Amino acid sequence: MADMEKSVLPSGWGQCSLADVAQLQNGFAFKSGDYVEWGHFLIRIGNVQDDGIDLSKPAYVDLADVKAKKFELNEGDILMSLTGNIGRVAVIKKEHLPAALNQRVARISPKHGDSLNREFLIHLLRSPAFFDQLTAAAKGAAQQNISGKDVLAAVISLPPLAEQTRIANKLDELLAQVDTIKARVDAIPDILKRFRQSVLAAAVSGKLTGSDYSKWINSKLGDVVEIDIGHAFKSKEFVSEGVPLLRGQNIEPGALRWLDTKCYPDAKLREFRHLFIEEGDIILAMDRPIVSAGLKLARARATDLPCVLVQRVARFKSFDAITPNYLYLVLQDISFSNYLVPNQTGSDIPHISGKQILGYEIAYPSLTEQKEIVHQATGLLQICSQLELAVEEARSKVEEMTQSILAKAFRGELVTQSTDDEAASVFLKRTGTKKTTTEE
Repeated sequence: MADMEKSVLPSGWGQCSLADVAQLQNGFAFKSGDYVEWGHFLIRIGNVQDDGIDLSKPAYVDLADVKAKKFELNEGDILMSLTGNIGRVAVIKKEHLPAALNQRVARISPKHGDSLNREFLIHLLRSPAFFDQLTAAAKGAAQQNISGKDVLAAVISLPPLAEQTRIANKLDELLAQVDTIKARVDAIPDILKRFRQSVLAAAVSGKLTGSDYSKWINSKLGDVVEIDIGHAFKSKEFVSEGVPLLRGQNIEPGALRWLDTKCYPDAKLREFRHLFIEEGDIILAMDRPIVSAGLKLARARATDLPCVLVQRVARFKSFDAITPNYLYLVLQDISFSNYLVPNQTGSDIPHISGKQILGYEIAYPSLTEQKEIVHQATGLLQICSQLELAVEEARSKVEEMTQSILAKAFRGELVTQSTDDEAASVFLKRTGTKKTTTEE
């Protein structure tokens, strides 16, 4: 592997492979048949996240077998993922115990307490330069994999032990501040989500404009609009180039996404011209209409065209007494999602029918008032969208800040060097490390 840093090492630092100062244990290949209702929490790849151990979707094993005992985890153990999102580092805490180490997860620890500080090791494994080496060594296209040997072969720049402690302490201090900033930024989307829903609720109840709600007309959705439901195009006739098919998978809350696009020959679509989507059309997924991010409802943009409607996807049309823009507000209001939930059918894939969609009860004012409601609500929702984009940018900046601090630390720029510190070359030689380059 390439060196962590090509530049000249700071005074007193040395360079070696991770294997010279650390040891690694691979997990055991527990089988799903070994799982029990309660026992040792099995730490699998998905449980190892950069922000700690994910406790969701737990599996448990019984470590009564003596051979499996060596895979029992302890408080403070440092773990790394070796498959998929490689290089994620997490630390076992008391609340995770009892726990066991599964395959494709590695436990890494210092070989010698007088050459490698444990807290320094945690930060080192999370540093950009170390991760770059793992990425370079990874194999597999669809799913990346690294071996324990790949991890141990990484070349590291090692400061004196006393400086390692100073670096680790400084990183703990700075990264705690970054975590505080991150927590504040991460709290904003929920605030914006509540604000967005309050705007929508006010819009469809007349409160946003001070409209007299008692004069609004109440009716079922089917009394004022119609829907088109797409055609069941045969998958054997799909082609790589043609007209994109608008399927439920292409609908996300607020936008159409074309990451997994299926196409149909244009020549075979002559009888389906009525199912071609137009700019501004309101589209609703009928299979699994509600996901964690919200309702799979969107409006078609010019960049989404051409595309054609597929079965189990609804397009609203033939507006009478309400405008498309007002309807879009009505459907985004949480009341519509709350109506859909108990009316869904199917256990594996929840489904909503066209009849159920059109059975939703709505209230609407005059067309003039609808226009004013849409104008005011759109302005507020646009501000909300702008703030959401700013939050994403802030999150990116926070991540850059973390990586910048780590990079600076492992270039020797975070704390001062001291001539009183025992040089890395000394303790590396004492521990028997042969392949070492140092500059003192």
